[in-house]
Amino acid sequence: MASLNPHSARLGLPHRPWKKVSAITLAGILLTLAGTTPADSKPTPVTVAPLQSLYIFPATDAPAQVVSLNDAKVSAEAPGVILAFEVEVGDTVQQDDIVASINCDEHKINSESAAASVEAAQSRQEFAQTQLANARQLSSKKGIAKETVDERRSAYAVAAAELDQARAALKGKNRLVSNCNVRAPFSGIVVERIASVGDYVTVGTPLIRLVDTIHIEVAAQVQEQDIPSLKESTDLDFIDRYAQFPLQLRTVLPVMESRLRSFETRLAFKDERASSGTTGRLRWKSPWPHLPSEYLVKREDSLGIFVLSDDTARFQPLSEARQGQPARLSLPADTVMVLEGRHSLRDGDPVNVIQSGGQ
Repeated sequence: MASLNPHSARLGLPHRPWKKVSAITLAGILLTLAGTTPADSKPTPVTVAPLQSLYIFPATDAPAQVVSLNDAKVSAEAPGVILAFEVEVGDTVQQDDIVASINCDEHKINSESAAASVEAAQSRQEFAQTQLANARQLSSKKGIAKETVDERRSAYAVAAAELDQARAALKGKNRLVSNCNVRAPFSGIVVERIASVGDYVTVGTPLIRLVDTIHIEVAAQVQEQDIPSLKESTDLDFIDRYAQFPLQLRTVLPVMESRLRSFETRLAFKDERASSGTTGRLRWKSPWPHLPSEYLVKREDSLGIFVLSDDTARFQPLSEARQGQPARLSLPADTVMVLEGRHSLRDGDPVNVIQSGGQ
């Protein structure tokens, strides 16, 4: 009886001598022993598309509020009793409009007294000037001692200084008289009345709160990692419950809020403005193209995509990619990316493109 070939017995081949095994069967045995099949070398069918057809520009937002650049408590600049308020809460006023009046009788009396003091000082100065002129004339004729001329000159200087002092005092009294009418420092809306008619106020006592409705802007707290895209974006909006308003970035304050790791930003309205105090969201679109997260694949420890290179799939890691988030792209827009079939690919696998175009 012929001895069995040990490989034939292990593979379950028919009981026949080696010399009767066909060449085709032998080739199949060798491939099986090598752990490969002819089908393993076939290209993987895939679909592809240029990256630019998949671009998205994701939006980012941050909490924001409309703030007024001028929000002031208008105060009394002269002491006295409040006689009347010319405005009420909700009234709109223009710059220099009278908003309240203070009893000014005492200040007017003081102003008149100061004016009289000026007249007296002026008379003394004129007399001293005449005395000095006479002394100089007599001195030239040796009819008066030099010390007397010096005394007259000193008396004139004192009189001139007293006149300047009296004029300054009159100016201060007149200023108090003019301040009896409290005026709006800027145009805005009255949002609060702090004092009442009949109250005695001193200089600096708040009377009303006035908010500027013209000079306003948006303040927003933006996370540190979002600052670069905010600075580069040209598509920014403030969005409240009813509308959205185009903005332009004015500044990013160079001070980080350490607890939240955020920066305060200030943005100006381009056209229509929201009301001061309105809360909403600052929203902007990234200026850089991104790829939707569903197209990312993971190989080893890297997230990336497969790109087509001469009928071969090449894995392209994306260093800034994060799981579940759109990935920022820096590859050329005409880079051809593998879509369907990408999940089973390895770097360097041959592929057969069965469809090319968009998604």
